Amino acid sequence: MRHRVGFVGLAIFLFACVGCGGSGIVGSQPTGTNPPPSAGNQLGLDFDGLPQRFGTDDTEFSRTHAKWLRAFYDVTAALKAANSCDVTDDPELNELRMIHQTYADKYKIVFTLKYDFTVNGTKEEPPLSGPQYDAVVACTNTALDYVYGSIDILVSGNEPFETNPFSDMTVATFYQQMTDSDIAYRAKQSTSVPIYVGAFNDLQQPYAQTAAAKALLSYANSNPSVAGIDLHLHVASFNGDDGAENGRFSSLDSGLVGAVSFARTQVPSKTFISSEFSLVSYFLPFLKDPISTQFKSKSPAYAADAMASVANDPLGNQTVLGFYNYAVARGKSGNPITHQEWVDFLSIGDAVSPNWFTDRFVGDTNFLAQAQDFFNKNNFVVTTYSLPYQQTGQVKGNNPSDPYATPVYWLGALFCNATCPQGSISGSSGTGNQFSLGVADDFIGLQPAGGS
Repeated sequence: MRHRVGFVGLAIFLFACVGCGGSGIVGSQPTGTNPPPSAGNQLGLDFDGLPQRFGTDDTEFSRTHAKWLRAFYDVTAALKAANSCDVTDDPELNELRMIHQTYADKYKIVFTLKYDFTVNGTKEEPPLSGPQYDAVVACTNTALDYVYGSIDILVSGNEPFETNPFSDMTVATFYQQMTDSDIAYRAKQSTSVPIYVGAFNDLQQPYAQTAAAKALLSYANSNPSVAGIDLHLHVASFNGDDGAENGRFSSLDSGLVGAVSFARTQVPSKTFISSEFSLVSYFLPFLKDPISTQFKSKSPAYAADAMASVANDPLGNQTVLGFYNYAVARGKSGNPITHQEWVDFLSIGDAVSPNWFTDRFVGDTNFLAQAQDFFNKNNFVVTTYSLPYQQTGQVKGNNPSDPYATPVYWLGALFCNATCPQGSISGSSGTGNQFSLGVADDFIGLQPAGGS
């Protein structure tokens, strides 16, 4: 995902323990290849760069029946901090260590190393040698020294061709070198975790299928110490078909299936993971649509809230985006809209596309079920899908010429975290606002038999 804003979330992890946590080892070095999943798909949480969202215990985590957590560490950001690369004071790394120490027998961790050489909005090429490169390697190793004993999968890189152009061959070389460094680090440890190269995004798009991207994919494919690749699959569809809403996308790409299919042409047999996948690209076009008359006419309270929401819309209109922001503001103030109102808002949709939310989560078009079945058949070991992000900020765009082009990654989730009161979890003894819309029930229901 393009990290225009930070985000946190729940995620699906499709995981088989075969090949993880030190399996597949020849001598002191792993072969880098894991057998196909055999235990079925398991679910986990993606906390991105903020594992503190886990909290002080696993109350929220355990409700999802999840077994895995994914988080990343931004190495270059740590180097820029006042106490450069002081990992012992990093609250997120300390949270990961706490989770491992407290729940080692219950949960496992996927850990991603992130590098972003953007300086004051300008993309700078990553260094391949010299003091700056040495500092990056040293900070990476310092972070690994601190958390290596707590992690079960390591990903070398996070969206390398988003922080620099897809055509930049220097980027491919830098991530090859960093992966080599991680492999060398692992060789000195008493345990060995699988290393994946990642995370490639937009591979369903021709502009992302560059010589540089292919070079990094080829490296991952040919290096016997690399387990496979990580794909970020933030797509507008499962397979180029958005069901009832297909007409909204005049140039719809090939979606999740297209991205994976291209990656398979470059990496034919190694295992894949997806530390992030979502429908964010599907949801974005609906944000500027007007609130439906059907919704407003259902209740005077709904009509009043729609009118009040204009203060939260960038152009002062009654839109999906404005209503979302209004609901967030109400939730943060301690006076949330009712759960039923939020459910009606989503299920009725908007004046242009009345099924924009339910089209992707009901019946044959259920994205989670489609994706999970596809991952099972295509040698994925771990994938993540967002549920609630615990994101309490309103959605604000930063492009005056297109105020609805907003950085709203979390809209690919449940749309109900700070926005409405807690509701019961179907088939569970707990309650939680993130479980209010049924998607969490799908999340739990997709757990493999015996894996929950």
